[in-house]
Amino acid sequence: MSKYKNHMTINKSLQDKDKDWWLIRKSLMNKWICKPDWCCLQIRRYLGRLQYSDKIKIQTVSFYLSLSGFRPGAINYPCVIRLKQDVFNEVKNRKNKGNWH
Repeated sequence: MSKYKNHMTINKSLQDKDKDWWLIRKSLMNKWICKPDWCCLQIRRYLGRLQYSDKIKIQTVSFYLSLSGFRPGAINYPCVIRLKQDVFNEVKNRKNKGNWH
């Protein structure tokens, strides 16, 4: 057996850590085009108030919003742009305060 975990094992361990996120992520699949406001609302509910949200949640959503589907030109609705700005600004604020280790 290899000393390296395959991607299925890594996904499973991540799913075990935050089942809420994986349920939300699954619910968002194939809905961004027809229900962007609803999708943004689901992510905002998951995060709660950004200033008080857990770092892991913010990292997870930040990574998700950095995926190729969210680069300019793909999923590019006003609510998505605001969500990305809010999440990325919170990451930046925490880094500036030294709270992002």
